[in-house]
Amino acid sequence: MGKADNIIRLLLVEESVEDAEHVISVIRNSGMAVRPSRATDGEEVSSLLAEQGVDLVLVSPNLQSSKLKVVVEAIDKSGKDIVPLQLLDSLSADNLADALRQGARDVIPRALPDILQMIVKREFENLQARRGLRRLEASLRESERRCHSLLDSSRDPIAYVHDGMHVYANRAYLEIFGFEDFEEIEGTPMLEFIGPKHADEMKTVLRQISKGEKPPE
Repeated sequence: MGKADNIIRLLLVEESVEDAEHVISVIRNSGMAVRPSRATDGEEVSSLLAEQGVDLVLVSPNLQSSKLKVVVEAIDKSGKDIVPLQLLDSLSADNLADALRQGARDVIPRALPDILQMIVKREFENLQARRGLRRLEASLRESERRCHSLLDSSRDPIAYVHDGMHVYANRAYLEIFGFEDFEEIEGTPMLEFIGPKHADEMKTVLRQISKGEKPPE
């Protein structure tokens, strides 16, 4: 992970420049690197989300509660994995429930800087983990695509069998048995393709392979 990946791109929805700078200072005091930007309404939020990368959005308690809903809607429309957080001057069951109902990932009492730091750190780490997982999934899909492409182009008949069932077969394998498409044999037991004379021998081979043993030559 590069150094830039550890910088929190933070969007503060806050009318007061002074209050926004205070929040940024609190986060930086914990040792986290922050690249801040500021918006004052939903239109600016939508514009900034489209123009630049954003990791977390902190919504000021000074704004009307409806602003949080507008921010969450803007995030949803962007299609990006961005975390909305609501700052509150005072925490009660009602305003906590209201913020969560409108889509806040969490609620942070502004008077508790330690809580602010911990939640921002946690949500950023969770965000990085999700992005890392998506990169791994994309890499896996690409590896599988290349593997299938290589197997499909092979002139040797190749099949992948799991628990005795066909889960993959290349074109050469299908042609041996006179099939046009893999869907015709998907999930079919391999033993159905083996003559009765050799069925017991094949069962033994499959058991050995499933145990990680080397099959007989």
